Amino acid sequence: MTISNLTRNVNEDHLREIFGNFGHVKEANLAIDKVVGLPKGYAHVHFATGRDAEKAITHMNAAQIDGNSIRVEYQGERKRPPVVPVVRQHASRHGQDRQQCDRDRAKDIVKEKERDADRRRREEKENERRRKDREDVKDDRKRKEDEKAVSKDKAREKEKEREREREKERAREKAKAKQLAEEKQRKEEKIKAAEKEKAKAKAALAEKEKVKAKAKENGKAKPKASDSSKVKKKSDAVKGAPKRTGAKRTASSSSGSTSSSGSSSSSSTPKPAQKRKR
Repeated sequence: MTISNLTRNVNEDHLREIFGNFGHVKEANLAIDKVVGLPKGYAHVHFATGRDAEKAITHMNAAQIDGNSIRVEYQGERKRPPVVPVVRQHASRHGQDRQQCDRDRAKDIVKEKERDADRRRREEKENERRRKDREDVKDDRKRKEDEKAVSKDKAREKEKEREREREKERAREKAKAKQLAEEKQRKEEKIKAAEKEKAKAKAALAEKEKVKAKAKENGKAKPKASDSSKVKKKSDAVKGAPKRTGAKRTASSSSGSTSSSGSSSSSSTPKPAQKRKR
């Protein structure tokens, strides 16, 4: 059967719940406008038996759902049973029903407004939550960027500190190398000074040896000079003595020649000094 004049707030679950009071509902289809996506205002409900359908039409035709008086009838070419009209017994009752309908409609309008207000509040809350989520995400990104910047600054500071330490270490190594070079230079200077002192001492010793050698030579040459003076005195004595025989002369001459040769040899080669006779 077909139910028409429905409001947009009615859905298939509502129809199943309402018409389920009259029998087993096999199917309830609500017509939806595919362009707009809203209900068209009518629906189709299928009961398991025709008796349940007749009962639903009898009780729900011209009844109100969500403030609207609905129309319930058979669908298609099926024979419709006669609808028993509801006879109004009195005009005042009809006026009261009309007033009740107006009040119900006003209540429905108020409810609709409240639902719209609730929906707007929910949408506002959702939008606020999304905005807060976006702000939180931005804050998280900013915090992470700040942390990265701080970590980069710390890393740069650490690198600078390490560079300063390396500079200090290089300066210490340079100072140590300079100190070692100065100590080495002082040692070399000391060694050179010691070698010079040794050379001077050796030269002084050599000079002393030369002086001693010269003194020794001079000491050896003095007795030779005394021997030559003795030879001269002897020759003078021989010359002043009276002449003797030829053999003596030859002997004297030979002795003189030997003496002269001895003097010449003494002059040429040094001889050890002889002790003087007293």
